[in-house]
Amino acid sequence: MTLRRRIVSGTLFAMLILPGTIWAQESRATVIGRVTDATGAVDPDARVLGITAQDLFVPVLTFVFGEAQLEGHCAVVSMHRLREEFYGLPPRDDLMRERLVKEAVHELGHTHGLRHCQDWRCVMSSSHGVERLDIKGADFCLPCHRTLIRDRHGFSNFR
Repeated sequence: MTLRRRIVSGTLFAMLILPGTIWAQESRATVIGRVTDATGAVDPDARVLGITAQDLFVPVLTFVFGEAQLEGHCAVVSMHRLREEFYGLPPRDDLMRERLVKEAVHELGHTHGLRHCQDWRCVMSSSHGVERLDIKGADFCLPCHRTLIRDRHGFSNFR
């Protein structure tokens, strides 16, 4: 297990590279719990993003690209279905990185209290398939961005 820390815009982000063995047959609560347990106490402004090569799922879905604690500190993203090889296609590292960034931003958005967005271009739109992930952007739409800024900085009159 490797923990890397980085400060971005005044917020501490930690990236946790997790071993694959802990993901088999486990629920969302256990997955997120393992990320929290592995990192110990977390600064209230910090966010921890776990990245694994293992496939993830929750009880009601056969797979998820990632999972996060809503308004929490931890999120996890799986690279398993982000790779072209999973779909029988040749590897494309550039596309895998693009997908990983979108999914990481999406899950970290959940840790800041953002919910799924109806704007299909917004990074916070729900992606139930890699095709949806590919067509959405890597940025927040204006309403999601405003919510993030307002809630993060306490600007009640932010428009």
